Amino acid sequence: MSRAHNASVTIHGEPLTVKAEQRLAPVARWRSLGGFPQHHPYRSIGAEPILGRVLNLADARAAPEGTEEMDLVSLLRARRLLAIVRGRRAEAALDTVCTLADEGVTLIEVSLTSHRALDVITRAREELGVQVLLGVGTVVTAQDARDAHAAGAQFAVTPGLGDGVEQARSLGMSTLVGALTPSEVIAAQAAGADAVKLFPASATGGPGYLRTLRAPFPQVPFVPVGGVDTRTGRSYLNGGATAIGVGSPLIGDAADGGDLSLLRERARAYLRLAEEPGR
Repeated sequence: MSRAHNASVTIHGEPLTVKAEQRLAPVARWRSLGGFPQHHPYRSIGAEPILGRVLNLADARAAPEGTEEMDLVSLLRARRLLAIVRGRRAEAALDTVCTLADEGVTLIEVSLTSHRALDVITRAREELGVQVLLGVGTVVTAQDARDAHAAGAQFAVTPGLGDGVEQARSLGMSTLVGALTPSEVIAAQAAGADAVKLFPASATGGPGYLRTLRAPFPQVPFVPVGGVDTRTGRSYLNGGATAIGVGSPLIGDAADGGDLSLLRERARAYLRLAEEPGR
């Protein structure tokens, strides 16, 4: 391999010179900055191809970091599918996140109950850049929220109301807050939740309960979580859910080291469901 040299590039119409000694970053980071050419990318920018990576532009121009403020509700409405990864093996969980992203699932939560969950988040962000929106789930305490923020999570998901909600908001993170009863929905709104995670959705009557709950709360963005298969997922979306959160029916045993090809098949099925028109 020849010695790396400086690269002269243009990003969003602005000239930029990147020094050869700058650290490497995933190709996804280059794409996220709008500067990844369609053909012969390395030849176009004069950078050396090194194991599928290019020079990191984040040091030369401020790039979005993992904890930037974002409109979580708009993303949920646009994508309609939140994948929930929980596994006993960190490497398998990371492979699961990357496989989901490769299939087009771009809103992903990694539960803190996973093995080395924060490490999985950090490494996934390094691998995938900013094209995939990564959150941390099962945020209960204020320390959970601080750890999630430090790991680069873009949003926090909680099983219910707790200190983690306030801490996450104070750090500028979006929040998907767990609630089940009308009183809990009101409390979640008062706490500043961006959206409400209806949990455990399957234990309360499923899609029928969501329709009933939406009558007094028509403007609340609900994301049912818990036992959401493709059949009930369709019913939830048709019943007014902003998105569906899917764990084991989608992930299966992939995050424990299971078959990733089967994960791909399930991901495609859920993506087809999420892309169905109307509701």
